[in-house]
Amino acid sequence: MRQLHQAGYPVPSVHLLEPTNSPFGKPVTIMERIAGQVMGPLFFGAYGGKQRKLLALCCAWFVQLHRLDCDPLLMT
Repeated sequence: MRQLHQAGYPVPSVHLLEPTNSPFGKPVTIMERIAGQVMGPLFFGAYGGKQRKLLALCCAWFVQLHRLDCDPLLMT
């Protein structure tokens, strides 16, 4: 997530990452809460031009993510 943020992609901050020693017996990630609405109900409750704008926004984020050079992002 840090590397995606440094590459200019909008991601929440990670406050805690515990991949092995979680008290829940599973990996745990605690992330920044992003204020706003859940995209699914917002999208499916929209009509016409509003729904097209939301779809275009999601597609733009998807394209931006997949245009990133992944080599620096995979280096740890």
